[in-house]
Amino acid sequence: MNRYLWDKTGDPDPEMQRLEHLLGRFSREAPALGFPARSKRSYYWLAAAACVLLAAGLGLRSAWQPGPDWKVVALSGTPRIDRRPIASNGRMGVGGLLETDKLSRAKLRMGLMGAIEIEPNTRVRLTATGAGRHRIALESGTIAARLWAPPATLSVDTPSSTAIDLGCAFVVQVDEKGVGLLRVTSGWVQFQLDDRKAVVPAGAAALTRPGAGPGTPFYEDSSGAFRSALKRLDFGDGGYGDAGALAVVLSEARPKDTLTLLSLFRRLPTSARGELFDRAAQLVPPPAGLTREEAIEGTNVPGVDAWWKKLGLGNAKNWLVNWRDVFR
Repeated sequence: MNRYLWDKTGDPDPEMQRLEHLLGRFSREAPALGFPARSKRSYYWLAAAACVLLAAGLGLRSAWQPGPDWKVVALSGTPRIDRRPIASNGRMGVGGLLETDKLSRAKLRMGLMGAIEIEPNTRVRLTATGAGRHRIALESGTIAARLWAPPATLSVDTPSSTAIDLGCAFVVQVDEKGVGLLRVTSGWVQFQLDDRKAVVPAGAAALTRPGAGPGTPFYEDSSGAFRSALKRLDFGDGGYGDAGALAVVLSEARPKDTLTLLSLFRRLPTSARGELFDRAAQLVPPPAGLTREEAIEGTNVPGVDAWWKKLGLGNAKNWLVNWRDVFR
């Protein structure tokens, strides 16, 4: 047996010497990754730096999401959490109630992803948090939410509807009777009660009523007659069969109010959709390929979607692009 294979004391084996030469670059004495062997200490520094960056990333991720109890900051006066006054900062867990009186305001922090300002005379309850889905209940008063987060991260329940953020900023007001108003200042919000929904873009608003749910989106600078007639359609005794109210909405509509007209399509009875199509087509012509009959029957969804796009409202907000909103 050739002892060279064991302790190199025998006759050299040419093939073994060739393999030793090829594998020598991987020995412990050889440089690694193209660095001199004497710079091993730098590898330890690189490893330590990587560990620090990893820890920082994990820490940021942890801080980004709100924990099981949310931070409350007093902005003015003396807000209360579960009837206990807070001087400057406090914490509210699931089930907790945050209240402000006529002299106090507060801010509810959602980790680093956003904040909710609580206006005077407001009652807000934290009802759920975790797994990227968070929920509060606005019992009465006014809140202003601003988020930088994926769609549907925050839901706001009111006595008559639920507002679901789509990466945005919005205001919700509710009175003691549960009558409410949603205003969207950035992005989009879905306002809904069961199957009744309103998708509201930035600059628009929607009313809500107990037992009825959200009304049709509208612009608040529309005429008083337009808004009054729309309210009759959404919440009046005649409902969407009120031909007189519909006639006023159609006659008072401006080109930008096509938002409201297109939103009414799925609410009106089929028999009333023809005149709705005609007026909307006068204000913002439908795209080629969408016929009157298809719009009335709802059989050309891509065509209707293309009509919506002609309004220039954009798609649901890209929350990654609009990250500055959380700091405004």
